[in-house]
Amino acid sequence: MADSEVPTEISLEDASSDTNVTPPVLDVSSNTSTAEGATAAANDEATDEKETSVLKPVAETIPGLNSMMSEWQVSSLPEYKQFFSTEDESMFVAAVSAIKARLDENDSNIRKAWLLTEIDHWDLEKERIVVLTDNNLISVKYNFIQQLVDELKFIPLAYIREIHVGDFKYTYSYGYARKGKGLKIVWGQEPISFWTKWNPVSSSVPYVTFASHILVINKKIQDPKLTLDTAIDPIESAILEFREKAKTTESPPPSLPEFKKIEGDIVIDYYLGVSAMIHNQSYLGFFKKRGAINW
Repeated sequence: MADSEVPTEISLEDASSDTNVTPPVLDVSSNTSTAEGATAAANDEATDEKETSVLKPVAETIPGLNSMMSEWQVSSLPEYKQFFSTEDESMFVAAVSAIKARLDENDSNIRKAWLLTEIDHWDLEKERIVVLTDNNLISVKYNFIQQLVDELKFIPLAYIREIHVGDFKYTYSYGYARKGKGLKIVWGQEPISFWTKWNPVSSSVPYVTFASHILVINKKIQDPKLTLDTAIDPIESAILEFREKAKTTESPPPSLPEFKKIEGDIVIDYYLGVSAMIHNQSYLGFFKKRGAINW
């Protein structure tokens, strides 16, 4: 829901330098009389004034262009301001409200919400809002530019078999290795089939992996709702609480899979490492300001 750049810089000095441009000078013939010369000189002065008024900086002729060019100078912004999700605190609040409006009324109690990085089976990083309700863990692709919910991926707590907590480990590396801790949530059997593994848009992968938001990993911002550590315990507690509650209901689920928590390395298979490295280091999976065009 809604999934992976060099900012264009426009110098304001180039625009402002046009004010010093000297208007073209009209030559006066040496055969011109004094009176004619005086008249010509007066005409020249008027022409100079006219040319000066015509040759205004482009920035002055288009209202708001200066501010637009300042916005295009993305590289001058603090890094957290380059991401639409963290530019303003109200963006996250509005996103959670929009998600809540899309939930079923029987499961609309949002216990917790975080802004994290989801890592798919091709090692591609994607910005996701992770919502925990009484019955589901939901990974949400939210378009922070258009402020729309693009995709909701529901993971029923009843189906979760394992959670893995630990550092990332790569079977093969192209010089790129993810930092920090990960959380892998499994609700199906592994390993996955060959065709599922090699399909980058497969929806049948029975697990999802989360990490802290890239701004936290890069130490550009400190925010609990962007930090994976604040999500691990609430998610585990919600799973255990759901299972205990299910045992006492009048119509319990026919069978719940055995649940376990595993602490250790989270293995990432690097199928096409170069493409993942380009995608991740360019933040193509995040809604980010990228100059004149944003996505």
